[in-house]
Amino acid sequence: FLLPRFFFKPKNILVSSVVLAGMITFTYIASIGFMYVPFYHSYIIGMRNDLPSIIEMIHFVNKSYLFHLPIVIGFAVMIKLVKRWWIKQKETEQIEKEKSRAELQLLKAQIHPHFLFNTLNNIKSLVKSMPSKAVYSVDKLSGMMSYMLYESSLATVPLVNEIGHINNYIDLEKIRYSDPDFINFKISGEYENIPVPPLIFMPFIENAFKHGISLQQPSFINISLHTKENILYFDVHNSVHLKGEYDPEKMKSGIGLQNVKQRLALLYP
Repeated sequence: FLLPRFFFKPKNILVSSVVLAGMITFTYIASIGFMYVPFYHSYIIGMRNDLPSIIEMIHFVNKSYLFHLPIVIGFAVMIKLVKRWWIKQKETEQIEKEKSRAELQLLKAQIHPHFLFNTLNNIKSLVKSMPSKAVYSVDKLSGMMSYMLYESSLATVPLVNEIGHINNYIDLEKIRYSDPDFINFKISGEYENIPVPPLIFMPFIENAFKHGISLQQPSFINISLHTKENILYFDVHNSVHLKGEYDPEKMKSGIGLQNVKQRLALLYP
């Protein structure tokens, strides 16, 4: 009762010290009283002819209890300190988990607008020219939105679900081109029961379509996903068509890739 309210608060060290000293004094005096009871009982029933003096009682308590009292108090304080440390550790761990969860949600939220902006622009261009493909695209987008709203909030999702999401995205992109054979997505290995972070591959795929396609020059996008012995290999190769001067450092500094690095660091430290 006393330690959390006084001793662990720096401003109340003086108060806690006085209270602790008072507690020890009270316990010491109470010990004298409790030790006096059997002597008084013996005197009442005639087993003793006299009662010990206060000096004798103090000497007796000093000999019997004074050494044990600090040990008992020390154990009590130690138990309280260990319990307090354990609770603080749990609180710290919970704070770190909440922080990581909040950071992951923020990183996912940064992915969504970029993806939606590109997809809605594609559908907009199809509404008047190819209505049937626009309807098909809306259906695909609906499936992806459902995935992003409900499954992206999970820590992990089945890899087969993530593959379905990637296929929907690629199908949407293929609609834009009359001959989309330059886009290839190959899958191999056992992937049905493998858990992966949701949307972890999308920044790479989005970048491939952003930088790898040109209507004037030959283009290619090759995506492969392979699993073997509990290791997942994911590769994206694409042609690059830049309007300005090629800057490798600038290419590496996109928000999507930074998000992936941060998410991997949080999920797989």
